[in-house]
Amino acid sequence: MMRRAFTLIELLVVMAVSAVLFTIIAIPMVQSFNLTRAGQSFAAAQSQARLISERVQQDISNAAAVRDNSGSRGSLVIRVPGADGVMTESLAPYAKLDLLMPAKGNPLGPGGPNFNEETGKIDPTIAGPKGDPSLPTLPGTVLVRWFIGLRDPFLDYGNPNVDLRLAGGNRWAGVSNGIDNPYVLYRAEVPAYAMGEDTTDWDRDGDAAEVIMRPNWNLFAADAEGQPIWDDPTFFSITDADQAQGAAFVEAKSRRIRAWRGLAINQSTDGRVDALVFNYDLGSRLLTFVGNVPDYSAAVRMQPTRVASEPASPVNPMGSGLEAANAAKVGPSVYRTAAGSWGRMAARVHLSIPPAAYTDAAQAGAENAPWHEANSPERRLDMRNVNGFGQSLVYVQTGQAVFSIDRYLQARSQSGQPNPPHAFSFATLANASLPAVRRDFLPIAPDPSRGQVTAAFDIQDVGVDNTVPVASRLPSTQPGSPATAIPGINIGEALPVQSDPSPIGNWTAWQNAAVGINRRFNAIYNQWDNILAAEGLPNVLDRSQGARRFIDLRTIPQPDGTLSPLDPARGWSRARIVPGSETVIGPDQQPGANFGNYVRYTRSLTRPVGVNEYYINYVHQPEPAWIDFGITANYDPSFYDPNDFFSAVIQSPYRVGYLELNSAPGEPLPNLLDSGVGVNTNGRIIVDYDFAFTEPNDVVVVDYDTNEVVEVLVTVVNYAPTGGPNPQSITLRASAEARNVLR
Repeated sequence: MMRRAFTLIELLVVMAVSAVLFTIIAIPMVQSFNLTRAGQSFAAAQSQARLISERVQQDISNAAAVRDNSGSRGSLVIRVPGADGVMTESLAPYAKLDLLMPAKGNPLGPGGPNFNEETGKIDPTIAGPKGDPSLPTLPGTVLVRWFIGLRDPFLDYGNPNVDLRLAGGNRWAGVSNGIDNPYVLYRAEVPAYAMGEDTTDWDRDGDAAEVIMRPNWNLFAADAEGQPIWDDPTFFSITDADQAQGAAFVEAKSRRIRAWRGLAINQSTDGRVDALVFNYDLGSRLLTFVGNVPDYSAAVRMQPTRVASEPASPVNPMGSGLEAANAAKVGPSVYRTAAGSWGRMAARVHLSIPPAAYTDAAQAGAENAPWHEANSPERRLDMRNVNGFGQSLVYVQTGQAVFSIDRYLQARSQSGQPNPPHAFSFATLANASLPAVRRDFLPIAPDPSRGQVTAAFDIQDVGVDNTVPVASRLPSTQPGSPATAIPGINIGEALPVQSDPSPIGNWTAWQNAAVGINRRFNAIYNQWDNILAAEGLPNVLDRSQGARRFIDLRTIPQPDGTLSPLDPARGWSRARIVPGSETVIGPDQQPGANFGNYVRYTRSLTRPVGVNEYYINYVHQPEPAWIDFGITANYDPSFYDPNDFFSAVIQSPYRVGYLELNSAPGEPLPNLLDSGVGVNTNGRIIVDYDFAFTEPNDVVVVDYDTNEVVEVLVTVVNYAPTGGPNPQSITLRASAEARNVLR
């Protein structure tokens, strides 16, 4: 029986129907697979972003110090192909974060458990100190660095998982060069310092082979001064500038990069990821460029939290044992913010203002009036320069800077050097055209690690001649060249009052500090009634109250002749002494074997002052209503006449810087004994003190970045194998507080 075959038309119909059915079934199936892959990529990106955020947060929380990564400190050089296909270089901000971990017990080296005292060898398998953290928690030698870098730093960038196009339709070189070498996130826990030979012989003992803790030169390059470069934006890449240095330079840097790569752990291992997020059109795949550089952002951004307009809290310098007269007029020496570890700091200072005129009711020593609310023009201090702290705040007078933060910070960094620079120079303050500057001057200096601005400065910061040794930069009645400058106030001959009835002929000579404290006292004590009569003054005080052995620190210059900041006429009207900062050294007044040798005097809270004691005014004191005594007085603290007895002697006990010593008539201050033969007429009272310019109602407002609280922005871009043309990404934002930071 003959069987009927399919006709051509029937076959074509079946094929068409089958094609339709396969299309209806296959395309959704493939799409479902792609969606599944995309979902898996999104889930993986989300999981990885959360894991990275938690790891960074944990490290920050455990850190003892978070290094400032603002500006160039936290930037890294990124090398990717440009629009022309040639490798370009640009900086990615906040792409690096350095954490100093707490110091731990059982350190390496002599006395440590891993050190053999007989052989002098250390177990090389131990990379850093082990054991429990040392308390209080201080930064150790272990550095944890989070940073982005190429998966292989010796190859060019490449990511074939995404199709990005140029304006002409060609594929961008970064996805067409056949290299799978994206940027990834690394975590490296490294010894910032390592045991090694002291080739510089810092201990000066001639033993150049001494084993010490030194910077880990396997990881860090040295600058021109031999110091480690902690923040090199190119530490994990070979740049065009490196190539220009020559083969030897490139090889040395390559060794350091290999050392970093051996210690760093890639945190971007889940899926096909890239630590760079490129800006492109989703439809046309057209990559955006800024000039020749692709428009991108780092997928991980670790930056300090920004705090704006925080009124810094004033720290009251008055504490237990520092009780003083008129303490209500003592302003803060430090203004502290809630957090430390600053970066990009800016401060605004609002000054409380003095009265337009000083009277018996409104005077410098008044507790409340006339220094009132801070409504004077604000002063600004901006420290946002890319190199961090060090931008100058300079007050210039007649062409000379009288205060510079640059010099102040430089002196702090050179505190161990014999001749650090002076932060203050008052040599030119005689210019009478600048009374407002002297009146409204309030310098402050940043202390970024502690999170505070300092308003107090050491008298040793004052001067113009850097050749004067630091130890000699104290008030002196014998200024001169550095070779002859002698710090301290001249005591003079130790003559009792009774044996020195009329040592000097006129008041102009009596007030000369070079005469010495003892003979000035004798002159005032013996001639008290005669002086009052000659000056036309009523007997407002009897001799026992008015005659004192005293030092007026306002009038004592520095050894190089620079004026005191307390100088009434040519100094700064807001200047005062920081309570408790003073040190007074003088000859021992107690009879015995130590008589005449230098001892430290003790501050007396009351008068009269006893043996080996002193009384001091930290601030101006309220004066009597002199008109009640028939005296017309000038209450302005900027007025001082050394030839006027009332101004120089009667008013001095009410002025800042007044330092009173034992004034018993029969107990002159002793000079140093000169080998038992006679006396040394160069006996001195040595005074060191800090000064400030603050009033209680001054306000300091600070803007700053704080590395104590770090914001972590993590974007994970995951390229699925069949996930469609666009990658899956997730962004998480977190913040972490460095809990172990000491301030």
